[in-house]
Amino acid sequence: MAPMIAAPPHYALARGPVRKSSAATLASDTEQRVVVEHTSGPLLVLAGPGTGKTSTLLAAAAARINAGVDPSRLLLLTFGRAAAASLRDQLTGAVDRVITEPLARTFHSYAFGLLRQLAARRGQPAPRLLAGPEQDLLIRELLVGDAAGRGVHWPAALRGALRTRGFATALRDVLSRAYERGIDPVLLNRWGIEQNQPQWRSAAAFMQQYADVTELRDASLAEGASYDPAELIRAAITALRRDRELLAAQRSQYSHVFVDEYHDCDTAQEELLQLLTGGGRFVVVFADPDQSIYGFRGADSDCVRRFRQRFPAASGEPAAAVTLRTCHRSARLLVEHTRNVASRIKGPARHRELRAFAEIDPSSLRGTDKESSAKAAGVAAYEGRQGDENTGRGFLAEPPTPACAVHVARSTSHETALITAALREAHLIGGVAWESMAVIVRSASRSVATLRRGMLTAGIPVAVGRAQIPLAEQPAVAPLLALLLVALHPAALDDATAQALLLSELGDADPPALRRLRRALRRNAQSAMPPDVEPASRSLSTGGLLVAAIVDGKLLTGIEPRLTAPLRRIRALLEAAQTAATAPGATAETLLWSVWKASGLPQRWQQRSAAGAVSSLASAADRDLDAVIELFEAAAAFSDRMPGARLELFIEHVRAQQVPADVFSNARASGSGVRLLTAHAAKGLQWDVVVVAGVQEGVWPNLRLRGGVLGAADLVELAAGRSQSGAAARAAAYQQLLDEERRLFYVAVTRARCQLVVTATQDEENEPSRFLEELDPREGMAGTRREHSDAPALLTLSALVAELRREVTQNVVPDAQSAETQEAIVARRAAAAAVLAQLSAAGVPGAAPSTWWGLAPLSDPAPLIEPSATVPVSPSAVETFSQCGLRWMLERRAGGSRTSGPAQLIGTAVHEVAAAGYSATGPQLLALLRGRLAELDLGTGWYARRQREQAEQMVAKLARWLDENPRRFVAVEQAFAVDVGRARLRGRVDRLEADEQGRLFVVDFKTGSSAPSSAEVVIHPQLGAYQLAVSEGGFDVAATVTGSMAGSQAAPGIGEGDCPGAGAPRKHSTGRGFLAEPVTGSRLCGGAALVQLGTAKTAREQLQPSLDQAPNPKWPIELIEQVAHGMADAVFTATANSGCDRCPVRSACPLHTEQTTTGRFP
Repeated sequence: MAPMIAAPPHYALARGPVRKSSAATLASDTEQRVVVEHTSGPLLVLAGPGTGKTSTLLAAAAARINAGVDPSRLLLLTFGRAAAASLRDQLTGAVDRVITEPLARTFHSYAFGLLRQLAARRGQPAPRLLAGPEQDLLIRELLVGDAAGRGVHWPAALRGALRTRGFATALRDVLSRAYERGIDPVLLNRWGIEQNQPQWRSAAAFMQQYADVTELRDASLAEGASYDPAELIRAAITALRRDRELLAAQRSQYSHVFVDEYHDCDTAQEELLQLLTGGGRFVVVFADPDQSIYGFRGADSDCVRRFRQRFPAASGEPAAAVTLRTCHRSARLLVEHTRNVASRIKGPARHRELRAFAEIDPSSLRGTDKESSAKAAGVAAYEGRQGDENTGRGFLAEPPTPACAVHVARSTSHETALITAALREAHLIGGVAWESMAVIVRSASRSVATLRRGMLTAGIPVAVGRAQIPLAEQPAVAPLLALLLVALHPAALDDATAQALLLSELGDADPPALRRLRRALRRNAQSAMPPDVEPASRSLSTGGLLVAAIVDGKLLTGIEPRLTAPLRRIRALLEAAQTAATAPGATAETLLWSVWKASGLPQRWQQRSAAGAVSSLASAADRDLDAVIELFEAAAAFSDRMPGARLELFIEHVRAQQVPADVFSNARASGSGVRLLTAHAAKGLQWDVVVVAGVQEGVWPNLRLRGGVLGAADLVELAAGRSQSGAAARAAAYQQLLDEERRLFYVAVTRARCQLVVTATQDEENEPSRFLEELDPREGMAGTRREHSDAPALLTLSALVAELRREVTQNVVPDAQSAETQEAIVARRAAAAAVLAQLSAAGVPGAAPSTWWGLAPLSDPAPLIEPSATVPVSPSAVETFSQCGLRWMLERRAGGSRTSGPAQLIGTAVHEVAAAGYSATGPQLLALLRGRLAELDLGTGWYARRQREQAEQMVAKLARWLDENPRRFVAVEQAFAVDVGRARLRGRVDRLEADEQGRLFVVDFKTGSSAPSSAEVVIHPQLGAYQLAVSEGGFDVAATVTGSMAGSQAAPGIGEGDCPGAGAPRKHSTGRGFLAEPVTGSRLCGGAALVQLGTAKTAREQLQPSLDQAPNPKWPIELIEQVAHGMADAVFTATANSGCDRCPVRSACPLHTEQTTTGRFP
């Protein structure tokens, strides 16, 4: 029978149901009803957050339609496509008539429709909207010509910046502000002369050049006029002013105009609205100047202040005004706290006197989303609550009560833990649905990725809008762009790019696989070199090998296929892209499609996406697919609008985007879960629980002056008649920034219905924002540092199991507590045990006592070494065991030591150089080191360079120390073995020398970043063991030293007979000589020393005097005998010491309980 093939999943788009509502339910308080009943003339509605501005607008519009006004004569204007779509849907549900035309539009949508209507009437091609990224690309192309001397002449101080993204962004900002305020090139040039601003004169010339180029391009492509968003409004104003018939028709068509979020208007939009509704016509605008947060896009909150004068009634009187004062969103407690912030905002305060409509009904916050785990039941039972054991009902705690909490964290990770704990508590204990919560940040690039990762790790589903991260920085898009660029320009392939491509989903390698691939490539490269090549010439960086293997597939010959699979995938994708790029008629879209088709990502992501919305992999697949679709849309638009453009320009075009292509639409969240978004994107939205994260001084408020090198902010001030200069101008700009940042914070904290949590980090580099004190003032504590918040209890199953296990395993102390307390503890332990049994029955890992470490009997209670056997002991082990017996056992006998990292590899290399080049010069030592480092995997990029620099610095210190060392050389890496009681002490010294009295002296090189104190060196166990080995005759053989370096490698450049180990030994003449005759008194020790190569600018010698000078010359014998006894025992004690922070087995130590489970170490 043929195998059954599962049918692919079927997807369909379905429109959600439209909720029906009446005008009465949309507007329920007295002030709202006044607005709904308004029937003529202009009206300004001032309203704070949560007072129902949009609901009242809908109610008023619905009332007009229900009263008989033709829906086509209504015009609802707002900001953002999503907001307009929401208005349309809600209005449809609020009226009983069929609406056939979109009544709600953005200002730009209305202006575009007007220009398209005018073009159709004149028989011209339809106009086209120039997207922001396309405008950026055109500006940058023109600036390239300017930089080459073929266009506008710019001031000398700016010419070096003409090709940069930052300059193009600043120029676009100036052009936009000029268009919005009706400043043409002539006026801008004149102001440049009058204000002594030469950059404005150049910008004016560029403005004219830009207009000429776009007009010429549109004519050559037989397209309608193209407009960027700022030009669009100004073009509509010009059309209405020049065509009185068109203006009359528009005024006649729209008898009732409503404007939402009027505080986001700029001067051009204000002027357009004046043309439509001037002369006392019906217009109702809703505004909250405290929520004007788009000044960087040209919004002017003064539009609200001057509305009543610029839109007078037919009688000439100022327009009427109504203030909505009832907050229908937030609980009374939150209104009181956020009012503290509002009181600091400049401007009229009448609309800030909010009153809470009623306390939030906590039962309305319970979501339908339930987590199918025993967590909620476990917490409830643990706290002694009752519930139905069969159904699991009744275990949820009380719904969340209104609260405003401010937390100060010790670090970013601590802050993330506080946030995830608050969200999980609200969900698991309070029953709030994930979708009813949000985390709001100031900056997407600074915070979104870190918080998203932390939330997913904590088991919290996250919904992130695509627009929170620029397209080029999306995880799925960045490697695609990098690969396309390498395909077009192979020289762009460097170490970092090669590694990024291999570790991306295109290469599908993980870090361990990449390390194995590097080692295999290095082995291949070294085996292919002639044997007579000097070590210093064998150096080939890891990154260089990766780049070479991507370019030349022959380097993969002989390597296991599973190791080279990621690299072969990248090679195949590059070949596919290069083939597509050279095909006739190649476009950015066909180039991208060739890579996408060959990548295998569509099938992989489809499988992940089909796993369901609860899977983090499914959420990531949906996010990545959305990003790639957006990239394809950008490629198609680029190919259509820039035919014949170089393919590289598409990559630059996408990478240059610092904002989404459609800046007027709200970001659609990818996936379902807790919304993670910026404060700007959160405007107009609300959730039951809101966390405002990362409220740091310097971040929020961000007081970095905007306006750029071209003075866009100064241009705005001059156009508004507020021009200042010097210190006064800077102070005014600073104050405006602070005001807007405070308004932005106010918007963020007023998104919450029931609970608000605000977090910040306070450490050596970060201070909490001043806004925390404004939101949550502390009586008599202003100006003092806030205390760090305690580490939160993790509301996860694993954390619950750990807490319950601690409870049931703790001992009751009979004498320390009263009988009543003892009974309570016993009852609590019984409750914890009952919950553990419940969790164990549900299969929760770690709940069953049979799986607990430490409860099972010891597998072997016998000592490690039989009492009659000899105990092998090394000097380094003496030191380790003296510090902590448990660490020695776990490292040396249980295999708990870490794998060698770059620091350990470099330390070993430096020791090898010190041995092989014990009488070499500084340059020779450096050559030895470089040859050795070429064989090591130190990573790539700046990190590898830093590691090599540190190694070379150590060798330079070693060379200087050798030059200045007065003692005679005896041997290096000399082995010894002596018996000390039942211990067999054996080891190897780094360097053995003789002093002027002929006594042996032991040197131990150290390359670490820490050193013992002078007092600790006197009793240093390792040095003491070396001295004891000397006195016990361990180095009798070394006294003649002939042949002690046989087989060692000569340093490059050292001739025969000059290199130790190469030819006959020579007699000592300097401190770097080679001793040929026996050392008299080979059992006499002159002391020992640590030579620190990694802790200071020069090699530091830490001396341990000879044992005969010690108060107790036999202390090493006593120590070694004690250590040998301990090593042979069955019990090993954990001892706290200064090395605990660097201990590689810290996670298994019972002294550090934050990382351990119940149990004990024998």
